[in-house]
Amino acid sequence: MRISLRRPGLRGLARLPGAREILRGSLQYQKQRWFKKGQKWRTGCEGRISLLKRRHGLRRSLYKKDAGLKRWVGFGAIADNLISIGSALAK
Repeated sequence: MRISLRRPGLRGLARLPGAREILRGSLQYQKQRWFKKGQKWRTGCEGRISLLKRRHGLRRSLYKKDAGLKRWVGFGAIADNLISIGSALAK
C-alpha cells in the first residue's frame, strides 16, 4: 500500500498569496532581449570553462586569490587558442 504525502494543487512559491503576480512579472522580465543575451553569454562562458577543464586538465588553481585565478584561467584560454590555431594551420 502506497501513501502519498504530496498535496494536490500548486507547489512551492505559487502557493503563497500574491505569488502568481510575482511569477508573471519575473517571466516578463526574463523574456526581454537583453536578459536572453545575458543568459546565452553566461552559457557560452560556462561551456568554454568546461572545455578548458576537460581538454587541458585545468582543475584547481595553484595561484592565490582572485588575481591568481584569473591568471590560471587566462593561461588555459591562451593554451586552447594556440592549439586551435595550430590545428587550423596544419589543415
